[in-house]
Amino acid sequence: MLSLMLNTSSYGQLLPFQYYTTREGLASNWTTDILQDSRGYIWIGTATGLSRFDGIEFRTFTTKDGLPNDYVNTVIESRAEVGVLWIATNDGLSKFKDGHFSNFYIETSSESEKMMLSLHEDVQGTIWIGTYFGVYRLMKNECVRFVKENQQIGYFGIEETKDGLWWAGTRQGLRFRNSAGEKFVPFLHDDTPQSPVVNLFKDSEDNIWVASEDSTIAKIHRGKLVSSLKIPFGIPTRMLEEDDEHLLVSVAERGVYRVAKSDQKVNDIALIIQANTIGIGSLLPILKDREHNLWFLNPNRGILKLTDMSIVSFPMIVVAHSINNSGMALDVNNHCWIANGTQITEVWADTQGEWHQFNHQNVTDGTDFYQAVCSDSKGQLWFKTRDYHLFCFAGQLLSEGHSQLTRLRTLVPNIDFSATTGIMCFMVDRNERCWISIVNTGVAVINLQNLRSKIILIDSTRGWYNGGPRVLYQDNKGNLWFGGNDAGLGFLPKDSVTHGKIKLYTTADGLPNNFIRSLAEDSLGNLWIGTRYGGVAKYRNGKFTMLPDENKLLGNGVWCIAVSPDSSVWFGTNDGVYWIEHPDSTTIYQKPELKGESVSALRVQENGSVWIMTTNGLKIFDPKNRNSNI
Repeated sequence: MLSLMLNTSSYGQLLPFQYYTTREGLASNWTTDILQDSRGYIWIGTATGLSRFDGIEFRTFTTKDGLPNDYVNTVIESRAEVGVLWIATNDGLSKFKDGHFSNFYIETSSESEKMMLSLHEDVQGTIWIGTYFGVYRLMKNECVRFVKENQQIGYFGIEETKDGLWWAGTRQGLRFRNSAGEKFVPFLHDDTPQSPVVNLFKDSEDNIWVASEDSTIAKIHRGKLVSSLKIPFGIPTRMLEEDDEHLLVSVAERGVYRVAKSDQKVNDIALIIQANTIGIGSLLPILKDREHNLWFLNPNRGILKLTDMSIVSFPMIVVAHSINNSGMALDVNNHCWIANGTQITEVWADTQGEWHQFNHQNVTDGTDFYQAVCSDSKGQLWFKTRDYHLFCFAGQLLSEGHSQLTRLRTLVPNIDFSATTGIMCFMVDRNERCWISIVNTGVAVINLQNLRSKIILIDSTRGWYNGGPRVLYQDNKGNLWFGGNDAGLGFLPKDSVTHGKIKLYTTADGLPNNFIRSLAEDSLGNLWIGTRYGGVAKYRNGKFTMLPDENKLLGNGVWCIAVSPDSSVWFGTNDGVYWIEHPDSTTIYQKPELKGESVSALRVQENGSVWIMTTNGLKIFDPKNRNSNI
């Protein structure tokens, strides 16, 4: 046995972001704030003006159009006057109404005191302004001082809750006041962060969330500290309410995490966007628009829109071609293994939701080229190489997160089995037998419990033609199925492996096509059959039925099929991935993001996530967000 040497870890996660920069018409790549107004426009504050995006193009407003200063710190829409915007700049406040700007200034000679950092509109419609040196109110078209500070405390966020309390995030920690109070005072609590507040946020349930430079997120409800969570990964910089149960929290230099609102625990934090994998250091979630797209500020690099968080991609330069749904396998630890040419690639998500990719190289004695992989009932991994060797490995998780592979056995061509013409595909069944499709010969069956036992050969003498099948499959009852290249579908009962004839089904029996490319059985006992030119058929109780083709189903070439624990059936084709929700359904679904690439392998985890191997790499799809009925 050989214990293998492993290389260093690498990352490759990609999400379907759309990038907007000055190239697309944004005023500046240095962005400060983003808002969607009641009419659907997206407004972006930048260092050189206020940009408006209508979904197609940008229009920018600057001092030439009436802004008091081009550096926009924040923008809000009035609740009292729908369609009216309030804009805080480095030199005054601006009201944008009916295409015109009205400006309001703080009367001071100090440039730093003129800078307006934050805005809040109270229930009476009064505008409150946070600055470096205090808080102002707009009263009778004048900026009237409410709180004066003798030093640069910096009021970077102001919020008001239904209990009449006011909250402010400052450089000196969290402050509050009641409705009758004349100033903001420190909110003192043993577990309340007193370090500078980075972000202050009020959710739909009237909770105040405070992110601080000491890496703490605090939750306050009705004036009391409810919970406090120390983020071990870095400083939380921005928060956004994703839904009724979760927040999205940006952590500097790490990415975006999902945090439960009800019970914040470190173990329940999930990394959903890994910053370094998209070439950026900081990513600030700041807007969820009406179409449920997420918008992010990318400091000094413009803005990003994430249209679909359900898909993660791992591009791979070299991906070996495979048949029989053998391009990848999932192990008992939910790690994905890919036969990736000169290396074996391992992909997984850790307990924090962070994705990892690890390339195992030089795992055997020679310079092998890995073409196919499958897992057996013991959780062992089997790989086929270009020179027709079959290697069996056991994987052991290491503290670093990846696995260490140990070679257990090798099946050598022309020693353990005859393969002078080559191997088409292989499979290890639940009875510890290795089935090897041999080109121009048939199928060799090896008893892995006793390699000295006689090799069984299934060929024309058993009712199969003298050629290796493209597909090998064992159903839930233990029966064996063969998919031929223009030979139809072969059936071998589980008790007839050593003897008996193959029962052959062809177009004469109702198959749409004799070129069989994929097989899978669902929980109802239906056998799904993917063909090269005839789409998909379903076999049950001796009868074939076709999946309707009114949408030119699947491009007709179906290379792999997988069944989810929720009984949905997934099809990998030369035009992407399609699925049906239930075995008895005829409604076909597809996502545009999963279209247009040839799919060579499909696997479904117990949690329902779909793993897709294409000619361009690996994709993981979370079907909880599935949509786009074709």
